[in-house]
Amino acid sequence: MAVPTAPAPTASADERAARWEARLRPFVLAAALGVIPLVALSLAHPKGLSHDLEVLGHWVVWLVFAVEVVVMLVVVSDRRAWLDAHRFDL
Repeated sequence: MAVPTAPAPTASADERAARWEARLRPFVLAAALGVIPLVALSLAHPKGLSHDLEVLGHWVVWLVFAVEVVVMLVVVSDRRAWLDAHRFDL
């Protein structure tokens, strides 16, 4: 009895994933760089508005990272391979 296999990834699916990765790259890079001042601010133990901005900034950074993962898992042809290749990104 033959075991069904997943269809081979198509070139168009890979191109689509590459386009989305390129679209998301500036936002992910900005979020990654944004962590540096946010950590510095958090080490200063801010109070009031500064604390609120720091917390909001951290939420925005993690939201950008989460959106990247969700979008890429939707557009890639092989989710398991993408997760394996980006294990340390998660």
